[in-house]
Amino acid sequence: KNCNTSENVSGRWTAEEHEAFLAGLKIYGREWKKVANCIPTRTSAQIRSHAQKYFAKLSKENLRQKMLVGEDRCSSCPSTSAATYAAASSDTNPSLLKSG
Repeated sequence: KNCNTSENVSGRWTAEEHEAFLAGLKIYGREWKKVANCIPTRTSAQIRSHAQKYFAKLSKENLRQKMLVGEDRCSSCPSTSAATYAAASSDTNPSLLKSG
């Protein structure tokens, strides 16, 4: 428990608690006992758990964003167009360009 605890709560974090968490994280990094002093309604164990979920969410969002950026880049990339594929393939297999 942290030393500023007036009364610990359980369940969903309020916006105010999360903002205090972010502020504490910015100031103290991953020193959870110090971060806990910024959030009197939560124990350091609750803060560690919240941090784990928060970082997992960030990681998932970053991965999703990278995938979306990658899709945009690939769909507009000329090296993946059919014409480029056919031209590249014809260098090694001229029968690919024969019609009929």
